Amino acid sequence: MEDVKTNLAVLWIIRGLAFLCDGLLVLYEPGGIDQMLTGELYGMQLGDELSLMLVFMLVVSLIMALLSLNMKGSVNKWANILVGLVLIVVGIALNLSMGATSIAHYVVQGLQYVFTALIIWFAWKIK
Repeated sequence: MEDVKTNLAVLWIIRGLAFLCDGLLVLYEPGGIDQMLTGELYGMQLGDELSLMLVFMLVVSLIMALLSLNMKGSVNKWANILVGLVLIVVGIALNLSMGATSIAHYVVQGLQYVFTALIIWFAWKIK
């Protein structure tokens, strides 16, 4: 079981880093810095709500890495599965509302879904 916990923690960290990379890709797109300076991202206003949502998406991954190492049995299993599913739904909602403008965004976002699916799969194996 320790191997599964370690795999879950590593996958959560990788997922968080992929989310962070996706956010940083904005800076490398034409006009990306100008968008951020005007308080806009993909046509959406960068208000407190959106900023909190983006921070929440990163912090949840990091907290889940720690919790995955310390939670026991079925609590660990269901917490990882439920949080993974919630992040997939929230991620899809964010992607649909914000969109992506480059192939790099699609690749990184796809990797986030792959890592989250692996988290759910590894969590499912916990007895």
